[in-house]
Amino acid sequence: MIDSEREAVLRAQTVRPGFVHPDYGGYCITRIPGTAAAALNASVAPTLPDEVFSGVDTDVSNVVVLFIDAYGFQQFQETHINHSFFNRIARRGRVTPLTSVYPSATPACVPTLHTGLQPVEHGQLGWNLYLSERNQVVEALPFQTKRGESIDPDEVSLFAGEPIYPQLEAAGIDTHIVEPFDSSDDPKTEGATTHTYSSPAEFGVQLRKLLENGTNQTYCYGYTPLVDAAGHAEGTCSALHSAELHCLSATLQRELCDRLQSDVAEETLLLLVADHGQTDSNPDENVNILSDPVVKQHLKRDRDGVPAISGSGRNLHLFLDDGSADRVRTHLLERLDALVLTRAEALDSELWGTRKPCQMFADRIGDLVVIPETTTVWHGKEPKELALIGDHGGLHPREQLVPFGAVTLDRLADDGTTLTPC
Repeated sequence: MIDSEREAVLRAQTVRPGFVHPDYGGYCITRIPGTAAAALNASVAPTLPDEVFSGVDTDVSNVVVLFIDAYGFQQFQETHINHSFFNRIARRGRVTPLTSVYPSATPACVPTLHTGLQPVEHGQLGWNLYLSERNQVVEALPFQTKRGESIDPDEVSLFAGEPIYPQLEAAGIDTHIVEPFDSSDDPKTEGATTHTYSSPAEFGVQLRKLLENGTNQTYCYGYTPLVDAAGHAEGTCSALHSAELHCLSATLQRELCDRLQSDVAEETLLLLVADHGQTDSNPDENVNILSDPVVKQHLKRDRDGVPAISGSGRNLHLFLDDGSADRVRTHLLERLDALVLTRAEALDSELWGTRKPCQMFADRIGDLVVIPETTTVWHGKEPKELALIGDHGGLHPREQLVPFGAVTLDRLADDGTTLTPC
C-alpha cells in the first residue's frame, strides 16, 4: 500500500507555501542507512519510525537498498502501475513518502545514504563547490576542477564523516556496493566490496548473484542513474523517462522475482529508495543569472575566471563582493520567484540539518542562497545546465518527496494474479 496520509503531513512542513522543509526528525532519507542496518540487527545511525514497516516482515538475513536516482514519490505514484516490478512493490509491500535533504541533489544525498549524516554534518552541498581556500570552483562528482583536473582528496577533503560499512563488516555483515562506475577508491564506500556494471541487465544479474552467493548476512546497496538522466534530458513525463523505468522494471522483475532462489527471496528485504525527484521546467524560461547586471557586477570570480557559484540550478550559493549581499538580495527578490537567504539566515534555517555543523559546511555557505520556485537558474558559461528540462536540488514537493518502499522479495514473485492500481 501507499501511505498517502504521510504525504499530506510532510507537505504541510513548509519553509514557505510550496516549499517542503526536510523532516530530519522523522521521515527523512538521512534515516535510511540506520533503518536498513537495523533490519540486520546492526545499530549504525538513527532509524525511521516503525510505521514504514507496517505489515512487512523484517526478520531477514539480507537487505537490498535499491537506489533509483531521481525516482521521486510523485513520479512513483504517477508511473508505478505501468511497470510490473514497481506495481508489485506498491500492491504487496508498503511505500511511505520521505523527504530528501536540502539540497535535494545527488552530491548531497549520496554521502547521506552512505553515512546516515545530515548535509550540515558532512558538508557536501552540491555538484559545484566554491572552495574559498583555493579560490576555485570545483565539481564534487567527480572531484575535479572545471578544467577536468583531478583533485587529490588528501589535499582537499570532499566531505566529513565516516561510512557505515566498516561497522557492518565488524558486525559480521557482508556489504556490497553495485554502481555503474568504479567507486573502490571512494572514501564514502570504504569498508564495502564494490562492483561495477555496464547495463541495466547486468545490474539485475549482479544483485541476484550477490544474494545467492552470500554465506553471511548481506547488505547490498545498488545504484542506477538512468532515470535521472532521462528526466534531465527530456522531462519526467517523456517517452525516454518511461522507457528507462520499463527497462529497469523488466530486468529487476526477471532477476529478483522470477529467477532468484525462493529460499533467498524469503530472507531478503528490498528497500526501494531515491535521493530526490525532479520538477520539470521550460528551458526557454530558465534564467541565466549572469544576464542580470546587478549580479554580474557583484559576483566574485575564482582564480580561473569561473563565476563563484556553488550548488546547481535549483540551489545556488552566490559568493559576492563585501557589503553587496543586501543590495543583490533585494534585487533578486524583485526579479525571481525564489527564496533568497542571507548567509546568517541560511545558517539559522536548519534546511541542511538539525545537528552540529561541521566546519566544512560553515566554510561552504554562500553570501546568498537562492532557491527558485520552479525554474532552473544558472549561468551562461555552462549552457547545458540552462537546457535541462527535469531538474532538482530545491524544495518543491516533486523534488523533495521520495518513496521508501519495503517488501520481502518472496512477496514479489509472480503468483498468477492480476495487479490493479492502488
